[in-house]
Amino acid sequence: MNVDCDFIVGLIFYLPIRDYSVDVVWSSGVIEHYRINEQQKSINESLRVLKKAGRLIVIVPNKKAVVYNISRMLSMKIGKWKFGYEEPLSPREFYCFQPKPITCYSIGFLHQFRFITLPIIGFLLNDILNLIYKLCPSLKKLDKRVPGYLLGALWIKNDICDAT
Repeated sequence: MNVDCDFIVGLIFYLPIRDYSVDVVWSSGVIEHYRINEQQKSINESLRVLKKAGRLIVIVPNKKAVVYNISRMLSMKIGKWKFGYEEPLSPREFYCFQPKPITCYSIGFLHQFRFITLPIIGFLLNDILNLIYKLCPSLKKLDKRVPGYLLGALWIKNDICDAT
């Protein structure tokens, strides 16, 4: 499938893009490295450049992912965390942004085990988890019931968002 697209490098707070000019803004693993006021600023900037009915998709680590967050905190304590400042978000925090996303969802319950601090255990768990998913595809439904590693939110540019 051929898709016509352009990639532009810029700051998330000042995108070098005209107002109402893009169909999709995708932010994965970015805004959790900023404070809340900067997160809001990046969402506003992303909404500014979206065309009518354009989509903003934001994916961050989930504050409610217990295994991931315990592993992250342990890694920080022993000096093994290599991703810098990170503040995972909860669904409630996503809905505090203005405008609010139209939906917020959690995925990847089993994948959070991949972040366990001890590398050997992490690699073994990764292989075991891949096997579990292959043998028991129904376990993927677990993601809908238990907080997963990732949290995603979706905004669709419409009349409500035009005020940003």
